[in-house]
Amino acid sequence: MRLYLIAGTQHAGRAGSPTSPGMCANPRNPNSAAPALRALIAAMEEWVTKDTAPPASRVPSVVAATAVNAQDVKMPAVNGFAVTKDANQINPPVDWTNPPGTDQGATVATGGETRYGVRVPAVDADGNEVAGIRLPPIATPLATYTGWNVYKAEPTELCDRDGSYIAFAKSKAEREAAGDPRPSVEERYGSRANYVAKVKAAADALVAERLLLPADARAFVETAQKSDPF
Repeated sequence: MRLYLIAGTQHAGRAGSPTSPGMCANPRNPNSAAPALRALIAAMEEWVTKDTAPPASRVPSVVAATAVNAQDVKMPAVNGFAVTKDANQINPPVDWTNPPGTDQGATVATGGETRYGVRVPAVDADGNEVAGIRLPPIATPLATYTGWNVYKAEPTELCDRDGSYIAFAKSKAEREAAGDPRPSVEERYGSRANYVAKVKAAADALVAERLLLPADARAFVETAQKSDPF
């Protein structure tokens, strides 16, 4: 068995996902899990047909302190970034069509009910997840990417299956004017050439670990070369 978390992605994230907030409070997460999934499908096929073991599991771990209590996660304080207050509660499974101890249409009582402990991925100072498969957008980020968002109208409620995307400031002056604690693109990379080099290094490392196909690695580098993050 293998288990993988693809860091900084939202449920059903795909290439071309919009960054517009929609019904959510924060811009939505455009980071696609597809490049990692393609590599993992190829690895699974080799496992079945050639008995070549796939890459080791990549998931948050309590032992490694990368799976933590939700209340211990410290997201960067960025103006306008709406942060979730808690994780979803997970109760023991029941027949949800006919919950025990209730009549049809009645509310399920939760007082004193046993719940599972909930852990979430630890994040770095940018708010990006530190464990799992960190594709180039997370390994060499231009933004904070989360797997969660909150509703604009109900900021205490998680916004459907959407994640958040909070771009870095381009320059130190812009960052300081906005009161953003995260280093700007300029402070991180200095030049486009250096940014592209770091994207290539991150992509090459994933290819070597069989977590990214060479064609997708080239696509990440080409996108970086065409981008103007400064």
